[in-house]
Amino acid sequence: MKHFFGFMDETGVLSNDPNQRFFALGLLKLEDTSLFYEDLKKIRDNAINATGKKDYEFKFAGTTKNNIFHSKKLIDYCLNNPKFYFSAVLLDKAHKDLDLSSVYTSTWEAQISFAKTLVKNNSNGDKISILADYLTKPNNSEKYFENELRKVESVDNACMLESNASLFIQVVDIFIGSIIYRYKIDCGLAPEDTAKADLSFYLEERLKETSLCNGFKNSLMGNFTINRPFYFSLWEFKPQKVRKF
Repeated sequence: MKHFFGFMDETGVLSNDPNQRFFALGLLKLEDTSLFYEDLKKIRDNAINATGKKDYEFKFAGTTKNNIFHSKKLIDYCLNNPKFYFSAVLLDKAHKDLDLSSVYTSTWEAQISFAKTLVKNNSNGDKISILADYLTKPNNSEKYFENELRKVESVDNACMLESNASLFIQVVDIFIGSIIYRYKIDCGLAPEDTAKADLSFYLEERLKETSLCNGFKNSLMGNFTINRPFYFSLWEFKPQKVRKF
């Protein structure tokens, strides 16, 4: 049995916000963070030197033509690393049969359930310690994210951090942001002539180039799993699969 770290981040909301149709939750799973962090830090240091921002943070929402080069470098590094393991779940809340309220008492409960399911589906018999982007617990809930995640058999422990405290959480942000933006483009909810679109299409093309045609269907949309030379999976949640975990 191996012991891993799992870094989690989300984009979008599970509540009925007409301006945020999509929700995605991502997991970066690493056994050894040392070399990975060292190399990521070099990419971030270059971004700091180029932009002059000492507090530079990789965030898909902040992607511009002036900083996209550094996010592409981050993507390149990850997809050139055979130990890179990424998995995400995506929800399209516009689906006519999707009714989370029929299963969950709150969006907070739903968010915790999706996090637990994502971790469970990617544990593969190993132990994992979860480090997740900070989420504010609703005052009317007695459920803490960390305590709930520790109920998953494969989870050693769990902690929440601000994204600026973890380069690994920022990596997840870049990938899930790119995925959701690709969906927005396809639905006509986002333009194709922006830096964000450029980064989304860049990830799509890099997956085509590096996945050895193993599981990738030439689009950063729908269900797919790439098993080599790295691991990358996207699970598009379907209404008939709604259940508590």
